[in-house]
Order: sequence, then C-alpha cells, then structure tokens
Amino acid sequence: GGESCKAGFFLVQHFLVNYIGENMNITEENENNSGQQKSRCKTIFAFLYFCIVPAAAFYLMEAYEHNAFVEVRYKASFFNIILFEFIAWVLYLLIGKMHTAIKIVLILAMTFGLINHYLMAFRSTPFVPWDLFSIGTAASVAGNYDFTPTVRVVIVTLCFVALIILSGRILKKRDRHLARIRLVA
Repeated sequence: GGESCKAGFFLVQHFLVNYIGENMNITEENENNSGQQKSRCKTIFAFLYFCIVPAAAFYLMEAYEHNAFVEVRYKASFFNIILFEFIAWVLYLLIGKMHTAIKIVLILAMTFGLINHYLMAFRSTPFVPWDLFSIGTAASVAGNYDFTPTVRVVIVTLCFVALIILSGRILKKRDRHLARIRLVA
C-alpha cells in the first residue's frame, strides 16, 4: 500500500508541476498572444473599414439624388466604386494616414454630391466637367435660387458627417499599425 501511495503522490506531483506549470506559462503567453491577437483583429478591422468606406461614400453621394442600389447600373456602380477605392489608396500612399485619406474622400464625395443635387434641382442636368468653366456665372445667379435643404439632403449629410467622425476614431489609432500596408503598396 505505501509504494502505491508514493507512486500516486509522485504522479500527482509530476502532473501539477509539469502539466499545470506548463499551462501556467502557456496562460501567460496566451495573455500576451491575446493582446497581440486583439491588436491584430483591430488592425484587420481598420483595414476592412478603409476598404469599405469608399464604396459607402459612393452610395451616399448618389443618395443625395436617388437610390443608387436601384437606379444605377451595376457595372457603373462597380467602376465608380473602383474609382473611389483608387482615390482613397492613392491619397493614403501620398499622405501616409488612412484616417486623413478617408476623410478627404468623404468630404469630396459629400461636396460633389451636394453640387450635383443642386444642379439637378435647378437645371435638371447632372454635373459635367465643363461646369467648372461657368463657376463665375453660377456665382452671379446663385442669389436667385432657394438652397433650403430637403430632409433627404440633411439625412445624407449627417451620414457623411457621422462617417467622417467615425473614420477618425477607428483609423487614427490604427495608422501606425497599418504603415506596413503602405510599405507593401
């Protein structure tokens, strides 16, 4: 009986020292790995956010005038989204800060959407590049028009503002972690 008790005690001691002791070290490593995994997940989320927001900017820009999901052909939507993505990535590569690049894309989309909305309201034609040559004329007759925003314009603009604020909060903290993406690009 005494030998089996010693052997049992030895096995329990061996189990406690080796198995649980190793697991204690693994637990400490897991805590470190958990922090790294959490940071990695936040970085991946920020990267995905940066990829999705230009598409949202396109759809919000179109929302000033109509529902782009229904009224814009899927090929036109696809290529416009590619253009927005391209602009966002070029800005990121030039500036080096994702939150700034996304904010610029959102502000440009909001501004262009508002300009296009009011052009459609006043003359029933969308913005075209040569409209830039008639800015002086537009400024001189602007007082003849009513620029009171509709409920739709207010809601879409508030969505843009919310995305701009959210982008700063999500991407600003992750920019240093996403610098590797810039190096790869």
